[in-house]
Amino acid sequence: PWCPNYAMHFWYMLSMGLLHGLQLGNQAPVIEGKRLRFTGTPMQLFGNWIKWLLLCIVTIGIYSFWVNIALKKWKVKHTEFVD
Repeated sequence: PWCPNYAMHFWYMLSMGLLHGLQLGNQAPVIEGKRLRFTGTPMQLFGNWIKWLLLCIVTIGIYSFWVNIALKKWKVKHTEFVD
């Protein structure tokens, strides 16, 4: 039941990731004086969304409750402080 919503969200996130990858000269966010760098790629996100969508279909939508958490974990995993 929730899978179509996540499929639409997937395409939105993929397009935003591709647009973000095309931006040059963009300032990195700063936390407590330290710059952050995002190391994830649109293709990694695409692979994860395919996996999450399949899990959502196989579990008849039950996994959809964990997709948002998995996405947040992926973002945190691929964000690091620049030295």
